[in-house]
Amino acid sequence: PQLENSPAGWHELGDWKVRSAAARIGLFSDGMSLDVKSGRYSALQSGLYVVATNIQLEIAALASGGCTVAVAVNGNVDARAMRQADSHPDPDFADFSVSGVISMEAGDFVSVWVYAHEDTSYSVSSQSGFSCVLVETIEGFGADLASPQPVTSTAWTEVSNWEVTGSDGRAGLFSLGSGFDPSSGRYTASVEGVYFASAQIRLDGADRGHFEMTLALDGAPEVSRLLLVTDGSPSPDIAGFSVGGVFKLEASDFLSVWVYAHEDESYTVSSESGFSGVLLTATAGFSARMSA
Repeated sequence: PQLENSPAGWHELGDWKVRSAAARIGLFSDGMSLDVKSGRYSALQSGLYVVATNIQLEIAALASGGCTVAVAVNGNVDARAMRQADSHPDPDFADFSVSGVISMEAGDFVSVWVYAHEDTSYSVSSQSGFSCVLVETIEGFGADLASPQPVTSTAWTEVSNWEVTGSDGRAGLFSLGSGFDPSSGRYTASVEGVYFASAQIRLDGADRGHFEMTLALDGAPEVSRLLLVTDGSPSPDIAGFSVGGVFKLEASDFLSVWVYAHEDESYTVSSESGFSGVLLTATAGFSARMSA
């Protein structure tokens, strides 16, 4: 494991590996874009990239304040990068999952960062992973929530008012094609095809009952939950939810992010939330749900 024991704040993760002598486990590196020592993947050409990380922190001593894991372009962690936070992680270990679509120019780099709010005695498990791939597409988007969205209901609530440009958003925001409406938060498929979509949602003040977040099809979160995550006892300060996957959409289908509270009638969707999607060039694959 990679040990971190230094002043509180952001720490960039390095020392990745792209080969394993023990078994063939799918690791690879095409070209020389990933510097495994520094942990930085540099774009050889401008384009859209799907990036994902799964981080497991083995926590030796974390007094309070929690942890955040982020994927950042050019080290710009303070510009609302894709991130997942947990203000009260398990005292033994904590898992974080972040994925999305980013726009990078040639020479830009993307890397994984961990933020410890106070105590920084933890290690990054060797079970952690980081991946990135260039995709060729005609449409897609990467968005951050433009401002906090208060929720005063226990019903399903659609998350709206996103931004895809501007200095207040994270590096890598973009909108290609006309499918994404930032105001409504709905991404409409222009053609039938296979799409990747992800969302990282942070809820503040979610302290009563269980909460859910989903990517829903055609505005029907109760019947078309393409991806769903539930937290029965979220942190009262910051609760992070993250989903990502591949879907088959028909032309004019639309995706959007929804949140639900079983009991709590007052919480906020933080502006440190992200939503992205992209049309893939795919000739084989699947998307499945567990049967009832």
